[in-house]
This record gives sequence, C-alpha cells and structure tokens, in this order.
Amino acid sequence: KNMTVEQIQTLLVQAEKKDRLATSYVLTGGSPAQREKLALFFSQLLVCEGNRNKPCGRCQACRQAKKHQHPDIQWIVPEKSSLSIDAVRKVKEEIYLRPFSSDRKGYFFFIETMKEEAANSFLKILEEPPSYGHLIIICANIHLFLPTILSRCQQLRINYFLPALDKAMKESHTCLLSFISTLKKGALPDFFQQVDALVKNLERQDLEKWLDNVLWLYRDELLRNHWASPELLITQNSCDILNQVGNILAKTELILEMRQRIRLNINLKIALEYLLLALTVPEQESC
Repeated sequence: KNMTVEQIQTLLVQAEKKDRLATSYVLTGGSPAQREKLALFFSQLLVCEGNRNKPCGRCQACRQAKKHQHPDIQWIVPEKSSLSIDAVRKVKEEIYLRPFSSDRKGYFFFIETMKEEAANSFLKILEEPPSYGHLIIICANIHLFLPTILSRCQQLRINYFLPALDKAMKESHTCLLSFISTLKKGALPDFFQQVDALVKNLERQDLEKWLDNVLWLYRDELLRNHWASPELLITQNSCDILNQVGNILAKTELILEMRQRIRLNINLKIALEYLLLALTVPEQESC
C-alpha cells in the first residue's frame, strides 16, 4: 500500500530493531525530494553508530552518509537514469567484500530502468546477496523494471504525487502535437522526416520514457473532459486537437499497448510511425 514518508521511516526502524531489514528494496512514488529524503534516512539507518533511536543523525557515520562520504554507502546515479552493465559489474566486484567501517553496506540506485544485460546481471546479485549487503532502487515508478527484479525486492510506495511538468515532458508534448498537426495536414514526407529525427538517437528505454510523458498529456485531457479540478492536472491548457482525432480513452489504450510492445525488440521507427498514425486517424477511418 502507499504510505507517507514518516510511515515508511517508522517501518524501516521497526524492521531494524527486529533485525528484519530486507537485503533489497524498491522505493518508488512521491516526489524526488521525498525519495531522496528516504534514501538518506535509510543510508543512515544502515551505518548509524548510535545504540538507540537509529538513525541518530549526529554520529560520525550519519554525518558521513549525509554528505555521501561514507565508505560503505554507494550512490549510483547514472546520467540517463538507466543502469548500465558496467555499473552492475562494479557493484558485483565490491558488494562481496566485507564492509570497511560499518557492519553493513548499502547501494542506492537512482534509476528509472535497466538495460536487459544489466538487469540479468543485477538479478544474479539479488538472488545471492551477502547478508551484510543492501540494494535499494529509488525510482519514480516501477513499470520499466522486469517483474523478476521486482519480485525479489520489497516495495515501499510513497503516497501518490504528480510529476513535475519539466523541460523533458514539455518537449515530449510539443513533439507529439507537432506530429499530429503534420499528419492532419496530410504532409506525410514531413511526418516521416520528423519520426526519423526523433528516433535517430533514441534507445528503447528513451522511447518508453517519451511515451510516459505523452501519456500524462492524454491523462490530463481525459480528466478535463470529465471536469476534473485543476489541482489534479499537470498541464494548464486543453489540447483540442487530441479530441478532434477520436476518443481520448481509446487513444490512451493504444499508447499503453505500444509501450509494452516496444520491449519486444520491434523496430522503433515502425512502431512509432504506426502509433502516431493510429493516434491521428479517427476511429471510423482506422479500418
């Protein structure tokens, strides 16, 4: 179930007191600040030198963890939020070595996905972790991770929180609307060039993230059509063009289906072309 930050902190402290901390967790949901706060709390809990009320936040180990300087706590923050095989190999080399100054070691992964090779290698660590080693994945959501990874981790979910309408999401929305506008004009050569430009430097995980951003636009429009209050929406303005090309809910289902399919090694360019055409053509014309 979803919990507040304070409830998760209490849960972790109780598990620590009973010596029942799991070796692997997925911390998901909430805002980036909430996830970072819990990750810091967890890292201090693992290495705190106090005898009571862990983590104390005052001992040398807690202060080192707060500054990301504790030798037994590793923070893995990939550039594109995707865990690489090289990063996993480094963890495998280190985690089976005894802790340097504490009784435990903690590895905190701020990631949103893993490439297939990295996921398979990471799975081997999860299957046989050392008793003193703890692996914690911190992510906004879990749907890009393999079920086999998630099944071996205890999941801690922070209460629902809307993502920020950041630069990447705005660019995804602008790009989608440009695709639809181009298709509505019947400018197919321009459309295919736009698709080529988008997928040229995209990996499979990048396209999944792009589709995630697009889903929020459709989600907001669907809620607007049912008179949702503004505080439940991410975007500020309605997109009439989405309603002009068919049922919003049906189009949303198309995106969700394609997001699953692109994990099956289908051609990204063809997949995106098909999806965008399906999103733009009204239902009665789709056959």
